[in-house]
Amino acid sequence: QHLAYIIRSNAIKNKFSKSVQQQYLNFKSDFPLSPFLSVLKMEFEEVLKLKKSTNNQANVIRQSNISNLQELFKLYPKQVLYVDLWASWCGPCKQEFTSTKEELNRFIESNNIQLIYISIDDSSKIQICQDIISIYQLKGDHYLANEKFILAIQQDLNQVKPVPIPRY
Repeated sequence: QHLAYIIRSNAIKNKFSKSVQQQYLNFKSDFPLSPFLSVLKMEFEEVLKLKKSTNNQANVIRQSNISNLQELFKLYPKQVLYVDLWASWCGPCKQEFTSTKEELNRFIESNNIQLIYISIDDSSKIQICQDIISIYQLKGDHYLANEKFILAIQQDLNQVKPVPIPRY
């Protein structure tokens, strides 16, 4: 019971972490008749199913020295941009990835708009971010914002910490 609780708590924090997924798979293997398995299954099965179905051809996240949105916009002259701010720990962000994906992609493609995703995670989470990009098959360009970039975004949005996300 205690182990299942710990795994579920870890899943709520980050079910995209490979180590947390492995905890679930080990529990499932070691305790196949556990009454807690159904609760854990709800947390993990969607992620594991998405992971199996992805072709892992999503764009790679870029770590850059961009320090504000104006610098980013200069990389895309004369283009209309749709910028999505997100983080690996943000449940509503990931929910938006699934609930609006098809409609958003149709709109983006039919209007020749460049889609840009900016993760505000710290650099230690780059692999988790890359996994999320791949699992959700997020089309577009991807950036991992450095601390200076995050501070500039906060100023642009007239916000204090943390940056409110999801934000478009």
